Amino acid sequence: MTKAFHVPYGDHPSQFGVLRMPNLSGCCPVVITIHGGFWQSKYGLEEFDPIDEDLTRRGYATWNIEYRRVGEDGGGWPGTFVDIIDAVNHLTQLEERFQLDLSQVVILGHSAGGHLALWLASRMNNVHSDEIGSTLLVSIQIVISLAGVSDLRKMWAIQEEKGGVSPVASLIGDHRMKYLNVIG
Repeated sequence: MTKAFHVPYGDHPSQFGVLRMPNLSGCCPVVITIHGGFWQSKYGLEEFDPIDEDLTRRGYATWNIEYRRVGEDGGGWPGTFVDIIDAVNHLTQLEERFQLDLSQVVILGHSAGGHLALWLASRMNNVHSDEIGSTLLVSIQIVISLAGVSDLRKMWAIQEEKGGVSPVASLIGDHRMKYLNVIG
C-alpha cells in the first residue's frame, strides 16, 4: 500500500499536487505527471492516477500536479505556465520531509500536459525575460511527452479548419501569435 498526500503549492483551489510515496526507506526518484485535456478546466489530474499508483509500487515518488486551466480564474497564459513552474519548484520544500531524490526527476506529460512538460524542459538552465520570470529550481533528467501538443501553430490551424474555437487560442487568449514563439 502506498501513501498519497494532497499538497497545495498555491492559494487557488487548482494549485495542488498529489504526492504518492512508495513504502521504501531512503530517498527515492520522482516522476512528475502533468495531465492533458487541451488545458481546459473540465479535465483534471485523475487521468494519471493508475500510472502514478503503478510507478509508486515500483519505487518512485510521484507528484501529480493540478494547475489553473482555461475556464478558471488565472488559467491560460501566463497563469497555467506559472503554476507548472511553481508546482515543480514546490518539491524543494517537500524534499527533506518525504526523502525525495531531486537529482533524479522525470517529467511525464500527456497531450496538453506533454506540451507543458516540453515547455518546462525548455526553461532548464535559462533565465527567461518573459512575463513569467520564474526560474526552474529542480533539475529535470528526463522528459516524456505522450501524444504531446508540440506544435501550437499547427494545432491552432487544425482547429480553425474544423470551424471551432481553437484550444490554443483559448490558452493564449489575446496574446495570439506574439507568444507562440515563447510557449510553442
